[in-house]
Order: sequence, then structure tokens, then C-alpha cells
Amino acid sequence: ILAVALTTWGLIIKPFLFTRVTISDQASVERKFYNHVGTQIISAFPITGVGIGTSMLHMQQFSLIKLEPWEVQPIHNYYLLMAAEMGILIAIIFILFLLWHLKRLGELYWQEGNVLHGTLFCIIAGFMFLMLFDHYFYTLVPTQILLWLILGLALREIKKPAII
Repeated sequence: ILAVALTTWGLIIKPFLFTRVTISDQASVERKFYNHVGTQIISAFPITGVGIGTSMLHMQQFSLIKLEPWEVQPIHNYYLLMAAEMGILIAIIFILFLLWHLKRLGELYWQEGNVLHGTLFCIIAGFMFLMLFDHYFYTLVPTQILLWLILGLALREIKKPAII
């Protein structure tokens, strides 16, 4: 049943995937450009970053081309954006913080088999994957709240006292 469902789904979605999932479309080219600018900022300010919320203000000075006002956007990688604004050390600490959550949730899931632990593990892993391609967990309030809500729920499950 699963094979038939996946095959049917694949046939239905195939035309949409082949027209959208490319590495040469305008969105991908722009993401590469913004990530390149981010690495330039990190190279210039590896320890302190340029300051929270100021990477867009410094975009033009690190860009090789003249940017129009509508072309100034945040770096399209959460981790690069964090490193550019707060420094490499802070970005590494944050990544380790996320990985710690994943490690503990994975351990709890394999020990107890609790579906909530597995679900939170998958959500955080998905967030970490999405953070590679966009900035919305860093720049948009609703997704910031969602990220910290999920991390708070995960921490609650990790730190929950054992019932004897």
C-alpha cells in the first residue's frame, strides 16, 4: 500500500518538482549571493560579528556589485546570518545547543519509545535543515516564537523528573 501511495504521489508531484527544484533558478542564485556576502562579513568580523540586526546595513560594503534597495535582504542561511551578526563562537554555541536537544531527545526516544520525544526530535531536525536555506527563524517573529516554543517543549521533556 505504501509503495502504491508513494508512486502515485510521485507521479502527481513530478511536474511540479522538475519545474521548481533546480539550482539555477533565480531564487537559488540569489541565495548563493547572499550567503557569499555573509561569508565575507564573517571573514571581516569573525569574533564579534557586525551586530545584531545590522547585517543588511553592511550588505553593500561586502557586495561585489551595486545593490538596488530591493536587493538588500538578510543572508539566506540562519547559521551564516547568526555568525555574521554575533560572531562565529555564538553561532557554534547555538548549533551545539540544538544538537544537544537532538541528542537528548533521541536518547529518550530510544529508551522510552515516547512518540512525543520522536516528534520533537523530527521537528527540531527539520528546523535545523530549513535553517540552511532561509532566514525566517531568525528574522520573523512568528517563526522565532515557534522555534523557541518547540525548544522549550523539548527542554521540558528532557528535564522532566522521573516518576518513581
